[in-house]
Amino acid sequence: MLDKASKRSATLHRLLSNNRIPGRAKLLVWKAYVRPLLDYACEVWTCDSKMRSKLESVQTKAGVKTFKLNEKTKREAVRALMNATSLETRKDGFILRYLVKTDL
Repeated sequence: MLDKASKRSATLHRLLSNNRIPGRAKLLVWKAYVRPLLDYACEVWTCDSKMRSKLESVQTKAGVKTFKLNEKTKREAVRALMNATSLETRKDGFILRYLVKTDL
């Protein structure tokens, strides 16, 4: 899933780099086209810190391209500009919803 998300994000490079398109519109496209791959079935799989970092880097790179930031900008600052939570936090939310649905 990481490879697919990276490839999809790369296909959006021209869109994310375009200055004529508002940042909010670019993020909506990215969140609809790429982030579902990062969230897909996250309730049932586990990952180590190295894989988690790679997943977060896909999201961070999209924010850096969108807002024309320095590559060394902190992830937290990029997520704040994107108005997005970390993928780990999203995964925890999906797990909680899954448990509520299954009444476990």
